[in-house]
Formats: sequence, structure tokens, C-alpha cells
Amino acid sequence: MEMKSGLEDFEVSHLKRKNADEDNQPTEEIGPLPNQKKKKLEEIFEENSLPCSDMYERSYMHKDLIDTVLVCHKSEYLITTSIDGHLKFWRKTFRGIEFMKHYRAHPGKICGITITHNGRLLATLCQKDKALKVYDVIPCDMMFMHKLSFIPGAGEFIHKS
Repeated sequence: MEMKSGLEDFEVSHLKRKNADEDNQPTEEIGPLPNQKKKKLEEIFEENSLPCSDMYERSYMHKDLIDTVLVCHKSEYLITTSIDGHLKFWRKTFRGIEFMKHYRAHPGKICGITITHNGRLLATLCQKDKALKVYDVIPCDMMFMHKLSFIPGAGEFIHKS
């Protein structure tokens, strides 16, 4: 018994253009009609009504370029800074990372960021405002800020053994 693939029964004639006459003029139009206008983006949004606000997910991305990513394995936190002075706290979970808190830490680029050996305290420095800010990592709270009399370049916590 001979098996057929099913393609032999398929007619290819409907895939080819049908000719109106012997001049090989196509009867069907290909592409958009000349009198159709392109839709503006606003019209597309109006036609496809956007879902209600309960369905949106909030974006916690940085608005500018990320400058520093700091990972603390002991407290299981991830801290990111961007070049516009923003500081964000993220917590590692078994599914990924979870956004915790956002600070507009400094008016300019954060030039120094450091964390303690146990992952409890975080310090940031900025040359533009000559400020040192210290954060408690676990509750993601700013503990204090100090105006410096000099322009900082870098910073580090010093631990006693």
C-alpha cells in the first residue's frame, strides 16, 4: 500500500496570482491601498484601549545609566547606583530580586560606595554636594548624613579585628 503525503492533494493554483486576461495583469492588489493613511501612535492607543491601572506592572528601573552594582552575600541585598545620583535597594529571593527602596541620594554622580564586612551599613559619597550618607541596609533607611569640608574621591569602612 502506497502512502501519500497529503501535499499531492493540495492545489498550488490558489497561491499563484490569478490573471485577468492574457496580459498577465494581476486582479488582486498587493500591499496597502494608495488611499490608506498610516495610523498615528495615538490612534492605535485609542483603538486598543489600554488596560486599567490594576493590570500594569510598575517599573523599578533606573532612569539613567547604572554606575555601580554592589552585592552583599551576608545580608542578601543588591544595591545599585546610577550616574544621576539615585540609589536603589534590592533583596535577593529564590525567584530573583525584589525591589525594596529608592533614594535620590545625591544631586550628582555617586563617586564612592562601600559596605561593611557584615553587610549592615552602606556609605555613599558625592563630589558635587561634598556629602557622606550612611544607610542601614536591612531596613533600607538612611541613618545620617555629613557635609564634608573637602571633595571626596573614594571611601571605605575600616574594621577592627
